[in-house]
Amino acid sequence: MEPIPFNPLDELRLVASKNALGFIHSWEIPPVADRALSNGIYSDSLLALTQIDQPTMFEVEPLLEKALAELRLHSPSRTEAAWHLARHCIHLLASGDEPPVDTLSFLMTISERARDVLPHQSHPIEGLDLGSLIQIYYEYSEVNWDYDARNKQAVSAEDKRLLQVDELARREGREWLARHPDAASPGESPARP
Repeated sequence: MEPIPFNPLDELRLVASKNALGFIHSWEIPPVADRALSNGIYSDSLLALTQIDQPTMFEVEPLLEKALAELRLHSPSRTEAAWHLARHCIHLLASGDEPPVDTLSFLMTISERARDVLPHQSHPIEGLDLGSLIQIYYEYSEVNWDYDARNKQAVSAEDKRLLQVDELARREGREWLARHPDAASPGESPARP
């Protein structure tokens, strides 16, 4: 997979999604606004965000919402935010840009954080179609021991096994992306400009 090229509007959408699910801190938002301005994206609210010295969510959240509106980007619902963050994480997973175990752990957190707005039958992970990826996540906690007959001792084959689990996670990530193309996923509205 090719890396995701930097796009300041995409970064703003990602920040809006993190904000919708409570995954962002106030001090993380002004640098994103600064990068957007530095890359030719302008709005009065983006400029105001960069000028806050001691950011609090009370200050930055309304300015972020206003900046999105000024740029004709919509604020995502919590459902849309969950799908957007899941797709972003799985793209990183599939491309090998992030450690798979960390990414899978965050996907579980996304699913839990949005469980009240995601459709599911018996488990919240079904709402984002994460079942296979979560099964792979649990593979990381399994310990695999081989017996070294030459030295007559048990030897961990952990490094080799973890590489195999990493590859399995990346392959499942690519399959998830194929099942859920960028346009829209079940329960998600098509992306708006």
